[in-house]
Amino acid sequence: MDRGRADGQELYVKSIKTPKRYPIKDLGSTATDFLAWGLSAPGWSIARADAMVGVTHPDMGDVKTELVVMKGGAYDRTLLLKDFPANDNEANNFTSYDLFSLGFVREDVANAAETLYTRATDSTTGRLGQIEYTQLQVVVHTLPNRADSDADGLSDFEELTPGSGTN
Repeated sequence: MDRGRADGQELYVKSIKTPKRYPIKDLGSTATDFLAWGLSAPGWSIARADAMVGVTHPDMGDVKTELVVMKGGAYDRTLLLKDFPANDNEANNFTSYDLFSLGFVREDVANAAETLYTRATDSTTGRLGQIEYTQLQVVVHTLPNRADSDADGLSDFEELTPGSGTN
Protein backbone atom coordinates (compact mmCIF):
# COMPACT_ATOMS: atom_id res chain seq x y z
CA MET A 1 0.00 0.00 0.00
CA ASP A 2 2.81 2.42 0.80
CA ARG A 3 5.32 1.92 -1.99
CA GLY A 4 8.24 3.54 -0.21
CA ARG A 5 8.38 1.24 2.78
CA ALA A 6 9.14 -2.40 3.35
CA ASP A 7 6.50 -4.74 4.73
CA GLY A 8 6.45 -4.56 8.48
CA GLN A 9 6.79 -0.77 8.22
CA GLU A 10 3.71 -0.37 6.02
CA LEU A 11 0.21 -0.19 7.42
CA TYR A 12 -3.10 -1.26 5.93
CA VAL A 13 -6.64 -0.66 7.12
CA LYS A 14 -9.30 -3.36 7.51
CA SER A 15 -12.81 -1.96 7.87
CA ILE A 16 -16.17 -3.72 8.37
CA LYS A 17 -19.58 -2.11 8.76
CA THR A 18 -23.11 -3.17 9.64
CA PRO A 19 -25.21 -3.74 6.50
CA LYS A 20 -28.29 -1.68 7.43
CA ARG A 21 -29.95 0.68 9.93
CA TYR A 22 -31.61 -0.63 13.10
CA PRO A 23 -34.74 1.11 14.51
CA ILE A 24 -34.58 1.52 18.29
CA LYS A 25 -37.68 0.17 20.09
CA ASP A 26 -39.65 2.36 22.52
CA LEU A 27 -38.67 1.58 26.12
CA GLY A 28 -36.48 -1.23 24.86
CA SER A 29 -33.19 -2.26 23.33
CA THR A 30 -32.12 -2.83 19.76
CA ALA A 31 -28.98 -4.66 18.65
CA THR A 32 -27.08 -4.57 15.36
CA ASP A 33 -25.88 -7.60 13.47
CA PHE A 34 -22.68 -9.20 14.75
CA LEU A 35 -19.41 -7.90 13.35
CA ALA A 36 -16.37 -10.18 13.22
CA TRP A 37 -12.86 -8.87 12.73
CA GLY A 38 -11.90 -11.49 10.16
CA LEU A 39 -8.21 -10.73 10.58
CA SER A 40 -5.44 -13.10 9.70
CA ALA A 41 -2.88 -11.08 11.59
CA PRO A 42 -1.21 -11.68 14.95
CA GLY A 43 -1.87 -9.31 17.84
CA TRP A 44 1.58 -7.68 17.72
CA SER A 45 0.90 -6.40 14.18
CA ILE A 46 -2.19 -4.37 15.16
CA ALA A 47 -1.37 -0.68 15.41
CA ARG A 48 -4.86 0.73 16.11
CA ALA A 49 -8.46 -0.43 16.54
CA ASP A 50 -11.52 1.83 16.51
CA ALA A 51 -15.28 1.45 16.65
CA MET A 52 -17.34 4.14 14.95
CA VAL A 53 -20.97 4.24 16.06
CA GLY A 54 -23.73 6.46 14.67
CA VAL A 55 -27.08 6.84 16.43
CA THR A 56 -29.93 9.24 15.71
CA HIS A 57 -32.85 10.02 18.05
CA PRO A 58 -34.89 13.20 18.71
CA ASP A 59 -33.30 13.37 22.19
CA MET A 60 -29.99 11.54 22.55
CA GLY A 61 -30.20 12.04 26.33
CA ASP A 62 -32.80 9.25 26.34
CA VAL A 63 -30.55 6.69 24.60
CA LYS A 64 -27.82 4.53 26.13
CA THR A 65 -25.30 2.97 23.72
CA GLU A 66 -23.11 -0.07 24.46
CA LEU A 67 -20.68 -2.30 22.61
CA VAL A 68 -21.27 -5.96 23.48
CA VAL A 69 -18.37 -8.40 23.08
CA MET A 70 -18.87 -12.11 22.45
CA LYS A 71 -16.17 -14.80 22.47
CA GLY A 72 -16.81 -18.16 20.88
CA GLY A 73 -20.54 -17.39 20.71
CA ALA A 74 -20.84 -16.66 24.44
CA TYR A 75 -21.24 -13.31 26.20
CA ASP A 76 -17.89 -11.87 27.32
CA ARG A 77 -18.43 -8.24 28.39
CA THR A 78 -20.29 -4.98 27.73
CA LEU A 79 -18.55 -1.65 27.18
CA LEU A 80 -20.58 1.47 27.91
CA LEU A 81 -20.15 4.03 25.11
CA LYS A 82 -22.80 6.59 26.11
CA ASP A 83 -25.03 6.55 29.18
CA PHE A 84 -28.26 8.39 30.01
CA PRO A 85 -28.48 11.49 30.02
CA ALA A 86 -25.38 12.42 27.98
CA ASN A 87 -25.91 14.55 24.84
CA ASP A 88 -29.26 15.81 26.14
CA ASN A 89 -31.36 17.69 23.54
CA GLU A 90 -29.13 16.60 20.66
CA ALA A 91 -30.53 14.62 17.73
CA ASN A 92 -27.52 12.48 16.86
CA ASN A 93 -24.31 11.03 18.14
CA PHE A 94 -21.64 9.93 15.66
CA THR A 95 -18.56 9.05 17.66
CA SER A 96 -15.31 7.14 17.18
CA TYR A 97 -14.01 5.08 20.11
CA ASP A 98 -10.43 3.87 20.56
CA LEU A 99 -10.94 0.22 21.52
CA PHE A 100 -7.59 0.00 23.32
CA SER A 101 -8.64 2.82 25.65
CA LEU A 102 -11.86 0.86 26.34
CA GLY A 103 -9.86 -2.12 27.60
CA PHE A 104 -9.23 -4.18 24.48
CA VAL A 105 -5.78 -5.63 23.97
CA ARG A 106 -4.24 -6.47 20.61
CA GLU A 107 -4.87 -10.18 21.10
CA ASP A 108 -8.61 -9.46 21.55
CA VAL A 109 -8.71 -7.83 18.15
CA ALA A 110 -6.70 -10.64 16.54
CA ASN A 111 -8.94 -13.33 18.10
CA ALA A 112 -11.05 -14.82 15.30
CA ALA A 113 -13.58 -16.16 17.82
CA GLU A 114 -14.47 -12.65 18.99
CA THR A 115 -17.47 -10.77 17.61
CA LEU A 116 -19.09 -7.49 18.59
CA TYR A 117 -22.41 -5.76 18.25
CA THR A 118 -23.89 -2.42 19.27
CA ARG A 119 -26.90 -2.20 21.54
CA ALA A 120 -28.96 0.97 21.99
CA THR A 121 -31.59 1.35 24.72
CA ASP A 122 -34.37 3.96 24.48
CA SER A 123 -36.01 5.26 27.68
CA THR A 124 -38.89 7.06 25.87
CA THR A 125 -42.13 6.24 24.06
CA GLY A 126 -43.20 7.73 20.76
CA ARG A 127 -39.81 9.24 19.94
CA LEU A 128 -38.17 6.90 17.48
CA GLY A 129 -34.49 6.70 16.70
CA GLN A 130 -32.12 4.26 15.07
CA ILE A 131 -28.61 2.90 15.07
CA GLU A 132 -27.31 4.24 11.77
CA TYR A 133 -24.19 2.07 11.65
CA THR A 134 -21.39 0.44 13.55
CA GLN A 135 -18.03 0.28 11.82
CA LEU A 136 -14.90 -1.44 13.08
CA GLN A 137 -11.60 -0.24 11.69
CA VAL A 138 -8.27 -1.87 12.40
CA VAL A 139 -4.86 -0.58 11.28
CA VAL A 140 -2.40 -3.44 10.85
CA HIS A 141 1.32 -3.60 10.05
CA THR A 142 2.00 -5.72 6.97
CA LEU A 143 3.72 -9.04 7.52
CA PRO A 144 7.05 -9.60 5.74
CA ASN A 145 6.68 -13.39 5.60
CA ARG A 146 3.54 -13.31 3.41
CA ALA A 147 3.41 -13.38 -0.41
CA ASP A 148 1.65 -9.98 -0.64
CA SER A 149 0.54 -9.17 2.87
CA ASP A 150 -0.76 -5.70 2.04
CA ALA A 151 -2.49 -6.72 -1.23
CA ASP A 152 -0.88 -3.91 -3.24
CA GLY A 153 0.12 -6.12 -6.18
CA LEU A 154 3.80 -6.26 -5.23
CA SER A 155 5.15 -9.40 -3.65
CA ASP A 156 6.83 -9.00 -0.31
CA PHE A 157 10.07 -10.11 -2.00
CA GLU A 158 9.78 -7.18 -4.44
CA GLU A 159 9.12 -4.75 -1.61
CA LEU A 160 12.04 -5.98 0.47
CA THR A 161 14.61 -6.37 -2.33
CA PRO A 162 16.32 -3.13 -3.46
CA GLY A 163 16.44 -2.69 -7.25
CA SER A 164 13.66 -5.18 -8.00
CA GLY A 165 11.59 -2.57 -9.86
CA THR A 166 9.87 -0.88 -6.94
CA ASN A 167 10.30 2.66 -5.81
